[in-house]
Amino acid sequence: MVNQELKVAKKVLEYFSSPESARNSSMNWAFIHKGQSFEDVYKRRGQACFGGLESNFKTGSKYFVFWNFYRRKIYNYSTPLTNYEKNYIRYIVEDSIFSSCFHTKKVKTIFKNGCIMHTNMPAQFVYSAASSIRYVSEVPEIPEMWNYFRKYIGEDESLVLAHLFLPVNEDDKTTHYQSNPYWSSQHKWMVGPHKFGPNEFKIFCDRNLIGLEGLPSFSENCDFTNVVKIWKPNRRLSHKKFVWIGGTECESSRWNSVVPCVRQYSFENLKEDIKAMLEVNRVNT
Repeated sequence: MVNQELKVAKKVLEYFSSPESARNSSMNWAFIHKGQSFEDVYKRRGQACFGGLESNFKTGSKYFVFWNFYRRKIYNYSTPLTNYEKNYIRYIVEDSIFSSCFHTKKVKTIFKNGCIMHTNMPAQFVYSAASSIRYVSEVPEIPEMWNYFRKYIGEDESLVLAHLFLPVNEDDKTTHYQSNPYWSSQHKWMVGPHKFGPNEFKIFCDRNLIGLEGLPSFSENCDFTNVVKIWKPNRRLSHKKFVWIGGTECESSRWNSVVPCVRQYSFENLKEDIKAMLEVNRVNT
């Protein structure tokens, strides 16, 4: 039996990635409902981030479609993916905790055309999955750091730690990395040290989804605010911030008038630094 809604979703995906529809640094998205034709679908174009999802929102969507592969790093849509970026996308859509959100699984399709996503999980979870894919174009440092970390620890742990650090490129050589004082952002599902710390790290890496219980599906409610609450099943548990190697609490410039001190590390000592980072935060992987 032909899935009519899926056929419409694929057509919308092609439309969003076409030269006629694509715009620099913009987001194109749509909800696909039962019985809709391509012409009936409300298509949001030129939107920053996932803001405005409530526009023309109706309950009962079957799929969510989005396209956004503006290559911030080089300002070019056609820049090919690196091998580690391909591996990163493959991890997110096939092996990560978010994999069940993706109908689209082919890396080439995701990069050139975008994603078709299921809407049967809570909005906060689907948003986190979609944002993780967008990192390749919007925050390319995260997939890059993920690739370094995964040589020594699991891919889930690597994804969390990749938010906390930035590669340092000097003379076209990446020999060092540094703490990231800018990791708080509404464009990331790890929203900053004030809400995501060692307790949430463990819940994420344990793939504990108890925090999703009782939340409406994305099909029922598109409000993804307070995204980090899905990693806080125990609301009474006091929050702990990540601690840098050496014992100083992680801070972020988004929540402070003064940019926090940046610490620089050598990739030669990455394995030992990872071990120290996990130990000082009492995280076992």
